Amino acid sequence: MVAPVEHRTRDILLAEQQKLLDDINSVKAQISDAKARAAATGGYADRDWFSRANFALKKMQQRYQALQQEIGEANRRARWKEQRARDESFGQAFIDSCRRLLDKDTFAMVMREAQRNQSGVAPVPDEAPPLESDDQRYARLELEHLGDPLRKTGIYSDRSQAGAEQTGTVQ
Repeated sequence: MVAPVEHRTRDILLAEQQKLLDDINSVKAQISDAKARAAATGGYADRDWFSRANFALKKMQQRYQALQQEIGEANRRARWKEQRARDESFGQAFIDSCRRLLDKDTFAMVMREAQRNQSGVAPVPDEAPPLESDDQRYARLELEHLGDPLRKTGIYSDRSQAGAEQTGTVQ
């Protein structure tokens, strides 16, 4: 009986994969032997057996691919758990270091700020940057990227003068 996917460990999946790979190689060898015997003696294997063997091989290869995906998912879950454990241990180590290195008031302030950030309350900046309207933003971006139409810079420059400067001719 096959264990449900969430309870199958990476080791179980790898063992199943190895057994399946051995079975695939065995079937391939049998099919190869049958083909070699047919080429050597002209006597073909039982058509029904040959068909079943190829079908079984195809299904085993499909299962092998599915196992590869399951192993990949198990590896990703394991890496995620390891990373989470590292993150949690780092957080605790950081708190311990702060407690050891900072004075009591500074540590309390940092802890309050961290709790406020974790609860979703955004920190209040000292001074909010001035808001820019859409028109102001578009005008600023146009000046930055396209040039100034009043000063005739960028794409607004006079092409006839630019051409004259490049070729060396005076108009």
